[in-house]
Amino acid sequence: RRAAEFLTPVVVDLIKSLKMKAIYGVAAGIALGTAFLAKFYLDMKALMNPKPYVVVETGEERREKRPFDDMLLHLLYFKWRIYGDGKYFQRILSRLNKSFETWDISFEEQGLDAKQEVLKFCERWGVSLENWVWSKQPHEYKTMN
Repeated sequence: RRAAEFLTPVVVDLIKSLKMKAIYGVAAGIALGTAFLAKFYLDMKALMNPKPYVVVETGEERREKRPFDDMLLHLLYFKWRIYGDGKYFQRILSRLNKSFETWDISFEEQGLDAKQEVLKFCERWGVSLENWVWSKQPHEYKTMN
């Protein structure tokens, strides 16, 4: 019985101490999480909002369109360098660039419709389809390059 009386305050103090450590841990986790979200938000905002440019003919100010998924990958792979720059990163880059390897292969060889592919690219990257300024019409392109 004496041991129980002696141990009871020690155990109570230990429990109180552990509770405080848990509270500090949760507070630290919240602070780190908030800091991470703030950093993520600011970095993504900077990537998604490039410097504006002026259309010479109209004087209108515009910004380049940047797709969210591309900017997220740029943030993680290039700005934050989550994979470093070693062999693993090179493999990831190779995989990311694989879709561009077909840009010199004709649409016809790939069984694709030139107009549809060019318009899909324009839509994704915010290239205006009004007042077409390019040297060829969308259906006249032979490859994506």
